[in-house]
Amino acid sequence: MTTRRAIDVKDLDAATRAKLGIGHMPPGINRSERAKAQPPQPQRSKGTRQRNERTIAEKRVHTGRAFEADLAMTHQHYEFLKCGKLWPHAPPFVRVKGEWIPKAGGGPIDYTGHVVATRLDGVLRGCRPDVPGARVIPVAFDAKVGDAKSAIYHHEQKRQHQLHTLRDAGAAGVAAFLLVLMPQLDRPHGRLFIIDVAAHFVELLTDGVRLYEPPERGRGSAPRGEPFLLLPSIGVSASPRVATWDWIPLLGWLT
Repeated sequence: MTTRRAIDVKDLDAATRAKLGIGHMPPGINRSERAKAQPPQPQRSKGTRQRNERTIAEKRVHTGRAFEADLAMTHQHYEFLKCGKLWPHAPPFVRVKGEWIPKAGGGPIDYTGHVVATRLDGVLRGCRPDVPGARVIPVAFDAKVGDAKSAIYHHEQKRQHQLHTLRDAGAAGVAAFLLVLMPQLDRPHGRLFIIDVAAHFVELLTDGVRLYEPPERGRGSAPRGEPFLLLPSIGVSASPRVATWDWIPLLGWLT
């Protein structure tokens, strides 16, 4: 019976090691020792990245639904006070393989309608139609939630048709705009910005619109001061007349 002996890698010649795919190792150091000497390299698996991206997307969807519910409450108050009427537009459905599914890219825009406002102390305020100086303002807009880690609003490429719809509405004399909620400001509610689509059309199609400048950071990680707001915005309404987001005053800033 033949006794077989294990062969040490160190005893192999260079040509044999090359055929076996074994690289050069300094004499006296085996593979296990070299592995121990090297610190472990942290790696993020593809599955981990996908889970993180999914979590971020789910948070944005949750914030978006809460924002839509808040706007619905605001619009109900407008109607009750007789200072506006807004109609939400659901995305159209198409029939695919015998089933009705929402059309890719969503609907044209979220809301159309009108508000009634007058200027008081230089600020537009919602009012009844019989108030002296009241005027009816037709509106068309889309409501969005911005990226919680960016001061720039980027409009989704697959929804750029909304920008064209709003631009055409603005050319016809309608106040056409985007309402963008930035959840990282004025926590816990966030801060609501208005973007004039006509004035920022090219930016919306390309690099996005910067809404504010973040505060400077000191030597530590904590920011110093307050963000510098670049576009008109409001916080949650403190008015007892209108719940949540009373966005009518922002219309005074549109071109």
